[in-house]
This record gives sequence, C-alpha cells and structure tokens, in this order.
Amino acid sequence: MSTQKEENRDVFAEAKSIFDQLGLGQKAEFLATETLNTAIEAVNTLVDYVSGECCEVCCAPAPSADEKDSAGAEAT
Repeated sequence: MSTQKEENRDVFAEAKSIFDQLGLGQKAEFLATETLNTAIEAVNTLVDYVSGECCEVCCAPAPSADEKDSAGAEAT
C-alpha cells in the first residue's frame, strides 16, 4: 500500500512541477476548464439520477389482471 502512496506523491509532484511552469494565463485557462468540466460532470450525474428516479416512477409495470382482481377483492 505504501508503494501506491509513493506513486501518488510522484504523480502529484510531477503535475505540480508542470503546473508551476505554466504562465498565469495558462494556469487561469486550465483552472477554468477543469472547473467547467467538473460542473458539467456534476450536472450529468444529477440528470442521470433524476432520469433514473423518473423511470422507476413512470415505468413501473402495470398491474396484471390477476393483481387488479385481488386488489378489488381486498377492497370489498
């Protein structure tokens, strides 16, 4: 497990080094792009969740004739 942590540190250090070499405009563009991508991913996740919930509600199978008969018999 420590090997994984060391690899993560190495990747982070490399990314930080590259980011430090960017100009201010490039840093701003990168951060704006990543922020927008994160927001889009969040919206997509929300849409997937809501559509899944709607599908469960709207796409519920209709009760069969036997189920309707038994429900009617229980009501009386």
